[in-house]
Amino acid sequence: MNTNHPSNEFFPSINQFKELLENYDLLETMAEIGKIGAWKVDIENNAALWTRELFSIMEMDSPTPLTLEEILDFELPSYRPIHQKAIDDLMERGIPFDIEVESLTCKGNHRWLRIIGKGMYDAEGKLTHRIGITQDITDHKLLEHKAIEELKKYQTLFETIRDAILVIEEESGSILDVNHGAETLYGYPKDDLCSKLCTDLCTEPDTILSALRKRIAFIPILRQKKKDGSVFPGELTLAPLNLQNRSMCIVVVRDISARMAAEERIRSLLREKELYLKEVHHRIKNHLQTLSSL
Repeated sequence: MNTNHPSNEFFPSINQFKELLENYDLLETMAEIGKIGAWKVDIENNAALWTRELFSIMEMDSPTPLTLEEILDFELPSYRPIHQKAIDDLMERGIPFDIEVESLTCKGNHRWLRIIGKGMYDAEGKLTHRIGITQDITDHKLLEHKAIEELKKYQTLFETIRDAILVIEEESGSILDVNHGAETLYGYPKDDLCSKLCTDLCTEPDTILSALRKRIAFIPILRQKKKDGSVFPGELTLAPLNLQNRSMCIVVVRDISARMAAEERIRSLLREKELYLKEVHHRIKNHLQTLSSL
């Protein structure tokens, strides 16, 4: 007997349906945490489909997705041609895109958005849909901006310090960056210094390499070499730095030639003073002996 009931194999069981709902809720939660909304646009009728998080990112009360023209209107003017070109390249040449734009939300709040898109094609290779994600990266951009401002502040300090400062990679000893003080002290332009190893600038390469490996904080005297071949005594202060998963060291080099010359002059004066006192003592002693003999 034909009951005309569809086969159960085409329908999920209650447990499977519950699992699908749980997976959907999990995806929604992950999208909310990551601030990632997904979108899909039908090329033929321009109909758009948005996930819930994308409405949240754009602070929309309406359940109707925005059109491309409306989205571009919310973006800051300088970013509109970038977004439009990305769409044109996808439509005309099938080039996926990954762009960052500044935009306003429907409530007028500022957002930084990362938009990634690509095409979907039918069996004949015809473009049928644009699909992609939009991520709210405002917090990341604010942190990035803060980091840049801090970097500018320290860069100013870095350049105004008169002592030579070298940023050195610990493993290789490569010089990654220098300040103006280093250019002045060693006599090399910045590009030349950044193409050298730290061992190229001293007469005892093993000492500096050992200090980098052992993270020694201070080297009282290490002879340094200038571009003109002259050598001077340098006092080195080392500070380890981990940046972008790289172990580096900030090395401050101070030319202590004048200080050592002054110290030597003081020692010389002390020696002269000692000889003078000995001479005075000797003369006084002779005079006393002469007087005592009278």
